[in-house]
Amino acid sequence: MTTANTNANRRRGIARWAGQMIAALVIFGTVLFLTTGRLNWTTGWAYLGLNSFTQILSAIVLILRQGEMPAERSQVRAGTKSWDRIIAHAIVVTARVDARFGWSRFLDVGL
Repeated sequence: MTTANTNANRRRGIARWAGQMIAALVIFGTVLFLTTGRLNWTTGWAYLGLNSFTQILSAIVLILRQGEMPAERSQVRAGTKSWDRIIAHAIVVTARVDARFGWSRFLDVGL
């Protein structure tokens, strides 16, 4: 494979990875606030902003240091565990439901 083809494949992979990250943030933000039932949820905006920041920082570091990795990570591989996605979604769903129904207001602030 020539260097030009390698660079073109790398750019396509990075673009695919960036598109997936942007789509995931948009979908996640939409679901986050739709299930909460309101847009004035400061914690949700902070979480979405922090998530966006870490994805951007990760992208910069990966592209500068290991440019092939984002392209490789944009592909679904055999052997990916499904339980880690389930746990991550369960944590987020719990936070959204708590924001909607205010369960945590019964907890002591010192906890």
